[in-house]
Amino acid sequence: MNQIPSANLRNSENLSLSGGLSLKSQEAALRARPDIVIATPGRLIDHIRNSPAFTLDAIDILVLDEADRMLSDGFADELAEIIKSCPVSRQTMLFSATMTDSVDELVKMTLNKPVRLFVDPKKATASGLVQEFVRVRAGKDSERSALLVALCKKTFKNRVIIFLRSKKLAHQMRIVFSLLGLKCEELHGDLSQEQVRVLIDGAASVFY
Repeated sequence: MNQIPSANLRNSENLSLSGGLSLKSQEAALRARPDIVIATPGRLIDHIRNSPAFTLDAIDILVLDEADRMLSDGFADELAEIIKSCPVSRQTMLFSATMTDSVDELVKMTLNKPVRLFVDPKKATASGLVQEFVRVRAGKDSERSALLVALCKKTFKNRVIIFLRSKKLAHQMRIVFSLLGLKCEELHGDLSQEQVRVLIDGAASVFY
């Protein structure tokens, strides 16, 4: 397995390719030969088929992240085409939360004598991480949002990420927080790629 020096990563040029953004501007950026390309399967296939100057012939490392999710979302054919477009001499890394039959088939097609690494659930929690929970008593579920707001106003005032069960609830809570004078943004699948990019860039300046 090749090890990439961290200094090389700090000085590398990277490019993100996804749907919803200009194909032509992405094609122009690809001509500058970035070191790292991060892409959704569909948009990468668009460039493989339609951008004359772009190929995967010279890549050294192929990373397939969330392989199980991509397969369940119907990208099996796209992944197969991407893999066939890469040189046989590449190094491949495949990440998956689950090992389904379809993921196992992808492993057989993609990897040669793979080294398998598993996360030990007993050591999944980072050392030094403090975990707390707030108990919401039976019959008090309607007060959950109020409790969340109170925690963010009085206790956890900065650099907070809240995970909610639906896009609708995320939108509702963003409105509630804003009405109460708390700076808040919502991030979910109904946003455009440009909106997501702006939000992530803004969050990066706060969290890092």
